[in-house]
Formats: sequence, structure tokens, C-alpha cells
Amino acid sequence: MKPKTMILMVVAVVCGLGASYMTSRLLAERDDKPAEPPPPEKVTILVAKSKLPMHMALGHEPEKFFVEKTLAKEGVPEGALTKDDLPKLKKKWLKRSFVKDAHITLADLMDSNLGLSQLPTGMRAVGVRVNPETVAGGFASLPGSHVDIIWTGREGGNGGIKSIRLLEDVIVLAADTQDAAGETKAMVASVVTVALTPDDTLKIAEAMATGELRLVLRNFEERATAPKDLAQAEKPAVQPPAHQEVVERDRRDVKPLDHAKVAGQPNVDKVRPPSGARKITVLAQNASETKTYHYWVDAGGNIIRDPALEGLEVDEPAPTPVPGPGPDGKLK
Repeated sequence: MKPKTMILMVVAVVCGLGASYMTSRLLAERDDKPAEPPPPEKVTILVAKSKLPMHMALGHEPEKFFVEKTLAKEGVPEGALTKDDLPKLKKKWLKRSFVKDAHITLADLMDSNLGLSQLPTGMRAVGVRVNPETVAGGFASLPGSHVDIIWTGREGGNGGIKSIRLLEDVIVLAADTQDAAGETKAMVASVVTVALTPDDTLKIAEAMATGELRLVLRNFEERATAPKDLAQAEKPAVQPPAHQEVVERDRRDVKPLDHAKVAGQPNVDKVRPPSGARKITVLAQNASETKTYHYWVDAGGNIIRDPALEGLEVDEPAPTPVPGPGPDGKLK
């Protein structure tokens, strides 16, 4: 074998032994290092975006009130809801108040804030004490019915019996504790809960204290165009203020005066007020500014509308300023 070949073989064996040694050392060092723990598993839950009050309605967009927050799986509260649970929050109410970043669960929700899912927005639930006779044997107390409310009582201290239809097309929400009609055609109750506006609740409270209420069943097809307080129609029209007659009287047109015309001179030089006319002077003060108004009235107290008389002076002193109409004819 040639010397050159022998040298190459020796070098190859030495390199192989060196590589094998280095590999064994590297594997030994790696086995000595502890294994790295796997990354912790994380979960994203829903938390309150800001402070939320008790009994708040979440409506159709609960995502407006909650945001996502990522936590380690071990630290996630039991029952916490996630983004996939947002549909379960729609049309719900909060049982409790929430601080910012507080998580929410299904136990924190309720279907209705008053237990009456039929209560329209802006209305109030009011209980009316009834008996079988005043609810048409139970037909007018059936939840979901539409009724008119009639008040019967004495008019005045010693007046006779009078009946007034207070309200019409009122929705019945519940009879006693039942808020659903089911398959029954009538439901006798001692208390019927109806939906009323805040103003109507005051009328019903006063009516219950002064007389008896009766519920009259309406046909579903006979709906009122708008809720009406029919008791208002029984009241007399409001009388106009006492000074309205004076204002209307002062606004009547007064025939212009007959002025003596003199050639080459303004008419005002020869203007003469009618017999019995009086000149009125009014001082109007607004802050530091004071204005003076003059006008004439005839013997009947009517304003004489004649520009020519505005600057007319009289020999006798002007009367003491008194409140009255200004130049525009309106009372000041």
C-alpha cells in the first residue's frame, strides 16, 4: 500500500473518532439540562367594559358592554362566559351591579327586570283591585287582553253617582300572579296588573281612592288610534285670562281722526285729539336703559291708533305713568 494512502486512512479514522467523541459529549450535556415546561394554556373570557348598574337591560347588543380578557386556564372563574356565549346575553337583565373587568356568568342574568316580559318600554305595571263583577267574570282580567277602565263614584261631597271612562285600550299584564293566559278563556282574580304610562298611574291611584274601577273588555280589532284620557273630555275648557278681553278690545281698529289741513304745514300742527281723549305716558325700564312711550285713549278706553298724535303735546300736565299697552298695542 502506498504511503500516501496510509496517511489518508489514518487522518480519516482520527476525524471519525473525534466526531464521535464530540457527539457523545454534546448528548451528555443536553441530558444534564432540565426539560422546559410547556407554555400555560390560556382562555379568553368576557368582562365588563365599565361599571354596570344592577337591573340594567343588555338589549340586542350585549357586546357593547363587555370586552374579552385573556387569563391562564387555572385562574379562570368557574362559569365565566366567553365570546361564544354572547347570544345568551341578548334581551337579558343584570341581577347585580358590575365593576370594570368583572366577569359575568349565566347566574348573573334574568329574563325580565320586573318578572313581566310583556311590559312595554316606557310603561309602568300597576295593580288594580277587582272582583268577578268588575272584570266581566274573568274575561277582562285575562293576561294579554285590552280593556277600558271605568271609574264610578260620587260627584262632589253630596253629589249623585257618576261614571267616567278614564282610559281606553289598556293592556292587561297579569291576573294575580299569572302573567300568561294559557288555554283558559277567563281568569278570575282579586288583583289585575295593567300597563300604564307614568301620568296615568297617578290618575288610577286617585280614582281607586275615590271610587270603584271596572275593566271593560275590548275587541282586538277595535283598537284605539292613540291612548286617550277620556276623563279630560269631561272637564270644562280652561277659561281665558281676565286680561285677554282687554287685549282684544285694545286691538280693535279705531277710525282715523279728521285732521285740519293747512297748506304748506304738516298735519300734526293742526291735529286735535277727540273730545274726552287722554294721553298716557309709560316708562319702560330694562336694566339701566329707560324708554318713554306715549299713546292716546278715547273716552271708552280704546287706544287711538294715529301716528300724528304721538308727538302731540297738551297744555295740561301728563298723567302719572301707569302700566299699560305699548306702541304695538300689547300689554306690558
